[in-house]
Amino acid sequence: APRTSSSSEVQSDVPSAGDASCGVRAQIAELRARQSGLEAQLLELDAAQQTEHEKAAQSARRVETLQREMAAAVDEHGAFSRGLLEARARASELARESHRLQSTIKEAASEEEAVRRQDEERLAVGRQPERYAEKSAQRLALHREYLLRLEAWSQVGFEAPVLG
Repeated sequence: APRTSSSSEVQSDVPSAGDASCGVRAQIAELRARQSGLEAQLLELDAAQQTEHEKAAQSARRVETLQREMAAAVDEHGAFSRGLLEARARASELARESHRLQSTIKEAASEEEAVRRQDEERLAVGRQPERYAEKSAQRLALHREYLLRLEAWSQVGFEAPVLG
């Protein structure tokens, strides 16, 4: 037999106006809770975004500072490189000049040595007669002494020794 439903049973299947407003309120409360949670997350994201913007700005300032320092270093390197090139060119020039002067000094020294030898030879040639005269005088004195001894021995009657 078919069962007939009572009006109270029908009402339990269909939400009443009071029940519907309670459900909407619950949904609204849930949505508001989600909204406040999302707003909190949004505030956190805004704060994080602000922090990241500050970090990015700080990084940009650091990059600009490093770029200025790098430009100054490049300029300084260029100046030092030019100075080094000039110093190397000057050192090369001085080395050539030093070599030329050393060659000139060697030539002058060899010429001076030749002049000194010529002077010594002239002096030696000029002194030879003096030396011969001195030696001749010494020999003459020795011969005279020897002859005087021979004469003395011959008067005494000794035989003179023969020089060898």
